[in-house]
Amino acid sequence: MGTKILMAVLVVAFLGTGVASFAVAEMAVINRNTDAVYGGSQQLRTIAELRNAFNRVRINSLNHFAATDLETEQAAEKALAADLKALAAAEKEYKAYELGPIRVAALADFDRAWAEYVTILNEKLLPLSRAGRDIEVAAVRKAEVEPLVAAAREAMDTLSDQTVVKAGEQKDEAAAAYASARTLVITLIIFGLVLGVAAAVGIARLITGPLGRCVKVLTSIRGGDLTARTGLVGKDEVAVLAQALDTSTEAMAGMVRQVADNAHHVAAASEELTAVSTEMSSAAEETSAQAGAVSDAAELVSHNVQTVAAGADEMGTSIREIANSATEAAMVSAQAAQTAERTNEIVQRLGQSSAEISSVVQTITSIAAQTNLLALNATIEAARAGEMGKGFAVVASEVKDLAQETARATDDISRRIGAIQQETDEAMVAIGEITAVTARINDHTSTIAAAVEEQTATTGEMSRSVNEAASSAGDIAGTISGVAQAADSTATGATQTQATAQELARMAAELHQTVSAYRV
Repeated sequence: MGTKILMAVLVVAFLGTGVASFAVAEMAVINRNTDAVYGGSQQLRTIAELRNAFNRVRINSLNHFAATDLETEQAAEKALAADLKALAAAEKEYKAYELGPIRVAALADFDRAWAEYVTILNEKLLPLSRAGRDIEVAAVRKAEVEPLVAAAREAMDTLSDQTVVKAGEQKDEAAAAYASARTLVITLIIFGLVLGVAAAVGIARLITGPLGRCVKVLTSIRGGDLTARTGLVGKDEVAVLAQALDTSTEAMAGMVRQVADNAHHVAAASEELTAVSTEMSSAAEETSAQAGAVSDAAELVSHNVQTVAAGADEMGTSIREIANSATEAAMVSAQAAQTAERTNEIVQRLGQSSAEISSVVQTITSIAAQTNLLALNATIEAARAGEMGKGFAVVASEVKDLAQETARATDDISRRIGAIQQETDEAMVAIGEITAVTARINDHTSTIAAAVEEQTATTGEMSRSVNEAASSAGDIAGTISGVAQAADSTATGATQTQATAQELARMAAELHQTVSAYRV
């Protein structure tokens, strides 16, 4: 199937490539014709420049003939030289184009007429004009120049006409090439579309037919029919898919048949359940016989147990008292620990305060040293200044500032000492609380001791009852052993029977539902 699709795509791609290649070739032709049309327009421009230069030569020669002074003549001659140069350049440019035989002949006629005209202009007309011999100039112009001018103009007209004709032909060729290319491209596009649609329809039929058969089989499977098959063979993707579907359907049918076989195994499991039930019945009878033997000993054990229970109640009461006292003692101990922690923190703060006092004392010492130094400086300045005393005033101001700072440090020391005293009082209070807690601990300890004495008497009574119960325990032990064994057998059999019955019920329901839903 992939090969078929690839072939269709390649056909369409080939057609597209052909259309594109032809379009590129035709565009190259159109481009050449466009270049030719542009060249024709350039030729017309060159002819126009040639004609303009020719006319300027005629005009400037007339200006020279009509000049009345030397300056005007020289200006006219200068203009003539420039015009002759421009005409020669235009003619050279025109000769570089591709010219037909008619234009080559016309250009040769122009060259002959123009060369003769320039010769007459330089050798006859300009010398006569410089000499002021206007009558002779007019005679030469009429007899010799005018025929040459007419011949040159006729040649330029021929060049212009032939250039226009050539440009028209090139324009027609470009239009014809465009029309031909457009027609062929449209034809190829239509042909490609038709071929592409046909290929798409054919491939769609090749795909939808086998897929429809696959869908039909899947619909049958959904309805419970596992006998349907596609029957497709081949190596393409759809055929491989259909073959895989047939294989899966056959495997599913085999699975359903296997499920049907499992139903027979369920019947066998039911027979095993019957045998297990018989064993459980025998075990139940044995348990009943052993239970009668146990009942007599159970009465004696019950009486002794009651006695033990009464003692246990008394013991429980004492134990609760002990527990309460222990709890209270724990709380008191916790309070004592908290109080001790607070005392420790207070002592730490006392240490910090002492350290800060030491720092302040150091500051006071430093200030005192600076004060002595400033006092010495003041003395020296006063000695130097004499009566002026300006330096002494500055030093005296510094001494005053240091004295104020010393006073503030002294106040800080007093405040910190007060804080230390307050924290000392708090430590004393905490110590008192610790003492009270210790007393409470002693009281609760006494209560615990009394409860222990009561527990001792109760324990003695319970010991006597336990001894009596022990004498009966030997009789009960043998009987209980048989009862336990029978009970274990019964419990094990019952558990196995219940689990097996549940599993068989579930399997039977699932098997019945699964098998009945399919036709194989």
